Amino acid sequence: MRFLPPCLLVFIAVCSGNTYAYITLNVDVFYVDELSQRHEVKGVMIKYHDLLKAKKIQNSLSLKLPNTLDDASSFMSKFASTADGKQIIQNIVSGYQSVGKSFSLGIRELPAIVINEQYVVYGTTDVLVALDFFKKFKGAEK
Repeated sequence: MRFLPPCLLVFIAVCSGNTYAYITLNVDVFYVDELSQRHEVKGVMIKYHDLLKAKKIQNSLSLKLPNTLDDASSFMSKFASTADGKQIIQNIVSGYQSVGKSFSLGIRELPAIVINEQYVVYGTTDVLVALDFFKKFKGAEK
């Protein structure tokens, strides 16, 4: 993966305003704090990854557990068979999959935006800013 400073990215699609054509860009946004905004950009598949999601859910769930091991085990068995329980467990799994993806992509610091699993910009979660840097850097490479 090519690592770029926050002000440099590479753009491989033709850009017109907030529309990216010809090549669908895949953008992964990795963060640990609350996200101030989420964007939708035509021609760009954006996935947001809260790397603390699983831990937050587990902490919240642990507050509901009874104090004894037997009672907690019984609670979790019943909880895991409910629709809400299954959804919460899936959210925990999803959270850990995001952590795994960040490691497999070699993310070194957060926040980070990865474009097409090749280019990364650190220091922002704003997809529009990252795509703008991406476009400018690619134009400078020509």
